[in-house]
Amino acid sequence: MATEEWIHRAMLQNKTYDDLPARVRSLISVADWKARCTLFCIDMGNQWAGSLASGACGEQEYYEDLLRQGLRTMHDAMLTRGHNMAS
Repeated sequence: MATEEWIHRAMLQNKTYDDLPARVRSLISVADWKARCTLFCIDMGNQWAGSLASGACGEQEYYEDLLRQGLRTMHDAMLTRGHNMAS
């Protein structure tokens, strides 16, 4: 759990994978770090340019992920309210 907290703090500080201590890098792959950074930036509402995500993925990929996340959130909200998206 302490490692998860350290990873979260590192993302808040816009650290790159290479900035992580060797101990933490041994626990998380580069691909996992990039995926987490992308989701973190989407959750924070960051624009791609100037964010940690710009080093993790391309701009188009980021905004496609942002759109998918928004649609997923909207779908979940509709299900929670008892609406059927097919109707």
